[in-house]
Amino acid sequence: MAHISTFEFSIKDLGGVTQMHIIPPSSLPNFHGLTNEDLDTFLFEFEILCRGYDYCTNDQRLKLFPLTLKGAALRWFMSLGGNYIQTWEDMKNVFLKKYQDYCKTDEDIFNMIQGEDESLEDYVKRFHYNLQK
Repeated sequence: MAHISTFEFSIKDLGGVTQMHIIPPSSLPNFHGLTNEDLDTFLFEFEILCRGYDYCTNDQRLKLFPLTLKGAALRWFMSLGGNYIQTWEDMKNVFLKKYQDYCKTDEDIFNMIQGEDESLEDYVKRFHYNLQK
């Protein structure tokens, strides 16, 4: 029996043709959603890459960003559902909402609480990550 995928792409197809320069896959920064990754560094590297290849438009950044996600981060992105993201700002905000708590300062660690939609496993990972800083 054939497996039917129910995956819908999270970024709305904005139509039209977007001019894209070829970027070698090895040049892309990658984000796996692991607790030992630095979110700010990843986003800064993505911004540098976009500027270096003239990926300045909303459409270009939206098309490139999913290529940087791997593992748990890619599974999270796939779970967002179809046409959920419409702009680069939407993508950045949703991404930061999911992963920003992994980058708390020492004084904030013991004020951390588990998010409503956060699993206990994700909360514990985030807590341990912040203890190691």
